[in-house]
Amino acid sequence: SYVSYPADGILCALQAVHTHGGLPWWASIVACTAALRLSLLPLNVDALRNGARMAHAAPEVSAVQQRMQAAARQGSPGP
Repeated sequence: SYVSYPADGILCALQAVHTHGGLPWWASIVACTAALRLSLLPLNVDALRNGARMAHAAPEVSAVQQRMQAAARQGSPGP
């Protein structure tokens, strides 16, 4: 049967952890899940930081958007 490329990589990793780690299948799934989540942790931290920065800047951005919309309604050519 046809299995997509990303799924093949996941299955290969699971098989390797199961075979070489001597873990049962359920533990192999848990170990691979934990490893994947740990490897993505820096990206999640960056996303949280960016979200906090955007929330901090939201009032200023909103004010600029309102000024731009008001200028567009008046027919101003903009910057």
